[in-house]
Formats: sequence, C-alpha cells, structure tokens
Amino acid sequence: MQSSPPTIFVDSLLKGSSVTFKDSMFFTHNGPGATFPSADQVRVKSEAGDHVLDRKNTVIFESLGLVVKFGKEPCVTVAEGQCLWWLRRHLPSVPVPEMYGWTED
Repeated sequence: MQSSPPTIFVDSLLKGSSVTFKDSMFFTHNGPGATFPSADQVRVKSEAGDHVLDRKNTVIFESLGLVVKFGKEPCVTVAEGQCLWWLRRHLPSVPVPEMYGWTED
C-alpha cells in the first residue's frame, strides 16, 4: 500500500511578522539570551559588501554563525521561511537550512 505524500495545511504554518525559534541551534551555540542582528545592522553589513556568494540580499555574521537573507517581496517572503520550517519539522530526511526566525521591517 502506497502512502500518500505529505500535505501542508496553511493552518499548520507559523504566522506572524516576527517569529523566533528559541529551540534552534542559534540559541544552543550563542546562549538563550542571544539576539539577532537588527535590520540596520544587516543593511550596514550589506552596504559594506559582506555578502554570501556575491548575493546582495544575503549577509553573514560569522561571530554568531548566522546567515541572514533579507529583502522585499517578491524576492524574500515569510512564506519561504514557513516552508523551510515545515519541511525541517515534518520531513527531517529532506536537507533544508535550519530557520532561526524571521522578522519584517
């Protein structure tokens, strides 16, 4: 008997303009009181040219072990974060980046 493919129900997705996953490796490595860089810090880093693979909407904060993807819709959406979170949680054998959180500025 074949099992049916997983289905993503919109109601099962996390919602909100600012979501933080306190159980993520970011907080395991940096401590429970760690904070994400501010939107201004991300913009400054981007303007300085600290991009990942020459992608202007992705910067790295090496001291935090953190890569930040940022930008405006349609290039960057909360839906992308929701999908990555869902895949990692419900299909652990599928390799996807771990989401530490998202915020809208």
